Amino acid sequence: MKRVRIIPFVLLLPACIDPTVEPELSDEESWRADPAELELACSVSVIPKQTPDSPSQLRVSVVNLGDSPAQFVARNLPFASPEREYFTVDRGDQPVDFWGLRVKLEAPTEADLVELDAGDALATVYTLSDYYHLDQPGTYDIALLRPSVHVFGAEGIRKVELACNAVELELAKAEPPPEPLIEPDSPGQKSAEGASFKDCDAHQQAEILRAEAVAKWMLPIALGTHTFGRSQVAADSKYYDEWFGAHTTDRAQKVDEKLDKIVEGLDEGIEYKCHSKTERKCEKGTIAWVIPVLSDKVHLCERFFEKDDVGWDTKWGILVHEFSHLFALTHDYEYGRPDSLALADNQPNKAVKNADNYEYFVEDIYLGLAPRHDVDGDGHSDLVTTAWGSGFVYPGKSTSTFGSYVASFAGTMNTALFDGAGHWLLDVVDMNLDGHDDLVTIGSDGVMYVYFGTASGTVYTGVVEAGLDGGDNLDLVFDDGVGYEPIGVADTNGNLAPDLVTIRDDGAVCWFGGLNGGLSGSKVCTAGLIDSAFMDGVGEHVIDLADVNGDRRADLIAAADDGTVYVYTGTAGGSFGAGVGSFAGTYNLALYDGFGHEPIGVADVTGDGRADLVTHHHVSNNTYVYPGQANATFGSGVPSFAGTMNSSLFDQTGHELIGVFDVDGNGLADLVTHAGGNAFVYRGTQNGQFTSGGVSFSGTLNSSRFDGDGHEFITERRQHRRRGCTPTGCL
Repeated sequence: MKRVRIIPFVLLLPACIDPTVEPELSDEESWRADPAELELACSVSVIPKQTPDSPSQLRVSVVNLGDSPAQFVARNLPFASPEREYFTVDRGDQPVDFWGLRVKLEAPTEADLVELDAGDALATVYTLSDYYHLDQPGTYDIALLRPSVHVFGAEGIRKVELACNAVELELAKAEPPPEPLIEPDSPGQKSAEGASFKDCDAHQQAEILRAEAVAKWMLPIALGTHTFGRSQVAADSKYYDEWFGAHTTDRAQKVDEKLDKIVEGLDEGIEYKCHSKTERKCEKGTIAWVIPVLSDKVHLCERFFEKDDVGWDTKWGILVHEFSHLFALTHDYEYGRPDSLALADNQPNKAVKNADNYEYFVEDIYLGLAPRHDVDGDGHSDLVTTAWGSGFVYPGKSTSTFGSYVASFAGTMNTALFDGAGHWLLDVVDMNLDGHDDLVTIGSDGVMYVYFGTASGTVYTGVVEAGLDGGDNLDLVFDDGVGYEPIGVADTNGNLAPDLVTIRDDGAVCWFGGLNGGLSGSKVCTAGLIDSAFMDGVGEHVIDLADVNGDRRADLIAAADDGTVYVYTGTAGGSFGAGVGSFAGTYNLALYDGFGHEPIGVADVTGDGRADLVTHHHVSNNTYVYPGQANATFGSGVPSFAGTMNSSLFDQTGHELIGVFDVDGNGLADLVTHAGGNAFVYRGTQNGQFTSGGVSFSGTLNSSRFDGDGHEFITERRQHRRRGCTPTGCL
């Protein structure tokens, strides 16, 4: 924390204060303050010109009116790093070009704090014409862009608004343009992907290209420009409302236009320059910066490469932030998720011009609509199988087909599906949050294995989790009906890390928290929640783990033998809420007797950010999509195929219904089936119907269903469907 001791406020009127003097460091290491006790007054004034040719200058002051020292972060005010954007400057109704830096900043830390004694002031002189192009005489309206400070209270960082006045600058004649903040530079090294690099090593170039690729496939998903895509700028988008406020045609059009400009700008190719953390422009928490008016170059500080690939403030999301500055001329009215959310609620006209709102908008869409089972991380769900001891990843393509396989394990992966010995193939999900989905298995010995996915599509041993049950390995129910039934792996508590979910033989749903590619050691059991029908056919058949109500926590979905489908909502603590029922006893489960509904999976077919229940009906031969609702129920079913889709589950004729995942990469989950050695992809649409897609393998891909000779489809829910059932049922 920096202790600022400045001459009393009444003596700040002369323009002789040196704004470059660095405050002395305090001996205090940390502090906590009540924001309500902060009493700061803010003042902006125009300094009279000494001569007609003098530059236009402002004086900005903050005084502590309280009776005790005030501690706060003042980075939203121009007391340091003056080349950043601190003001809105307009001549009439036209904004003035800003020639300085628009930056992406880290969240403030206690190291950024200053302390201002009672009655003292913090002040600076800001030369406006150094950064704003005052190219015409007239009246300029000037106000602080972010009139606020941040404080650290008992609940963490909070923003405190300041009542800062606006001013008018009367300019008798135009002033010279600002001096460019960057010197001319030689062209960077151009990559095959079209990007250019300056002072970036090979690892940094690879990280940038990976981040740029994710941004490029997420932006069209947000716009809905893919075939059958759904615009998330539309009035019914939950993502739009969250980040841009109440939907109006005018504001939505502005968001659409800015996203379009970003996509168009990316088509031209971007030049990136890498900087060390010690360079001046990378100090004070700067992650990345651009100078939109003068350059189309994106400058990346070392902090950029420390960011995650999945979540918020990711590498690719930060690029979207900077792209919005470059191509859509967004501002930085607010930084961070809490303040950007508040901006959308309270000042939506500013939210549609704020860079962080665009970043978090597309990052949230990624978390809701990114394809499942995407091992190579290219934005398309892959078909993941095992056969003859090897694992196979067939990469998904935008044509709704699958490419040539990439193999792993070289004959050493023994599946337990038919003989109970070896690996139970549980799920394909991104455990280590690197943008590549991983294979998760549980051995017949009760040990959990995570095989990390790679950009090439191969997987390798990453994490081995033994002793999950109080130091003992999990005792699995498959042998004698005693112990734990593994359900799947998904983020049920909303911290991004996927969690292992099981059902114990006493009906408790037991949750094992995820962390760093494996498990954290945390275990929460919700007693008596589900009587699983997996072993004895009585009770509830678990269908899937997916986010039905759109709260960013996966829920547990199960169909009961009384004709009701229940959604047990995930919670932040790892437990599950009481079941929310749908269908009122009318959902007859075909797994019991071969008639009625065969659950295929739960995934977002409609692209509204809520997972939908997808089933096949064995009497009508239709497939139905029941849209997920915000109250954790399912809406009315939307049929597809008009009675022509036959399932092979009971009689070995027709289609094996593998699952529902986004093969074409448009943000809507597709139905994937297998028949006659072929894989079929039926594209999802926003109205819930499936339409024709692509066919792969030309009759060469054999399924292991019924005889064990061929490919076990890991993405097929659940194990008895992979094995196949008798004409009288599965349970």
